[in-house]
Amino acid sequence: MATPDTKKILAALEANWQAEMDGFHTYTALAKREANSHRRNALRGLAMAEKHHADLVEHLAKDKNQLIKALARERLNTTEEGLSKPMVSAISGAISTAVGAFIPIIPFFFMTGIPAVIVAAVVSLIAHFAVGAAKSLITIRSWWASGFEMTWIGVVTYIIGIGLGKLGGG
Repeated sequence: MATPDTKKILAALEANWQAEMDGFHTYTALAKREANSHRRNALRGLAMAEKHHADLVEHLAKDKNQLIKALARERLNTTEEGLSKPMVSAISGAISTAVGAFIPIIPFFFMTGIPAVIVAAVVSLIAHFAVGAAKSLITIRSWWASGFEMTWIGVVTYIIGIGLGKLGGG
């Protein structure tokens, strides 16, 4: 459980907790100095909200394994609420697959032969990198590492496909 990614999550959690507590103390101090009762009550409300968030973070942090799982479920939208829309999931999966499959054939609309194959490969690798980099928005990995990982997966898939094609007589 002491992976670098877990350490990053826990460090971010600690920083978030500290920011919530700082907000609580700031709003409390401002409320004590505020003469206007409406603003004072608003500041107290903000202070209590910050304290509630800090208490929630502290409660979640007690079981680090559960915290990591909860953060992953929320980030990847695999909560019951997120999974309760199967049509949306099916349609978005179908569309993204169709777009992903269409990207490498675009060069063949404009050229033929080996140049088209080379351009298609380059376009495909760029698309793989872009998808991997975008994936970093829902993970804690860097965009560069995530993009390279997805590009590498694309290269390995290509090599396997070529190998299977050769075995099949293609």
